[in-house]
Amino acid sequence: MLLNIQTGPYPRDWALIVFNPLRKRAPERVAESFLERLRSGEYDLALSGVHTSAEVRQSIVQGESRAPLTRWRLIERKDNANVSVLTYAFPFQNNSGEGLLYIGVERIDGKWKMKYYDRMY
Repeated sequence: MLLNIQTGPYPRDWALIVFNPLRKRAPERVAESFLERLRSGEYDLALSGVHTSAEVRQSIVQGESRAPLTRWRLIERKDNANVSVLTYAFPFQNNSGEGLLYIGVERIDGKWKMKYYDRMY
């Protein structure tokens, strides 16, 4: 991220976000593919790479079925050596504001893979 001007202390209080146009986007492509699969209802395929229990997977499927994502936008990205955490904003279904979701991707043997997905429903 080149520039992040916030209007308040919370992650949703942004005014302007400018990402580095020369950044490596492989982690974002993995996250986008995951979100597209969720949006299209391909839950099993989307969640196949997420490291979590069957109970948590079922909870994600139920949550996505009740409140499916329609659109999202990247608002923050934090990178470490082999892990990237991407924060996305998405509109609530009743257009009463925006929520945040978090995706962790990890580079294993040179390939970026899903690590976790966290969204409040």
